[in-house]
Amino acid sequence: IPGGAIDQLMEKYPNIYGELSAGSGANSISRDLDFGREFLIRRQDRIMFGTDFLAPGQHVPQFELFEQKLDLPAEVEEKIFRNNARKLLKLI
Repeated sequence: IPGGAIDQLMEKYPNIYGELSAGSGANSISRDLDFGREFLIRRQDRIMFGTDFLAPGQHVPQFELFEQKLDLPAEVEEKIFRNNARKLLKLI
């Protein structure tokens, strides 16, 4: 489903969350960086990124995307990287 369709689904169904650990998430956001950035800002309360596996030298496209290309506000990154998962899992 193209990014715009996901955005529409999230607009219609407030219980849908997005998770960006798969490469497909980074790929989708990268296709249109302006839309991707605005999508992440717009849906900042329902998007998460995390991984439980990293190997030395492993390529993780999301790191480059978040660190070099999107320039998200710090509060948006905090939600995506930590706070949304904590809230959803009732850890805070």
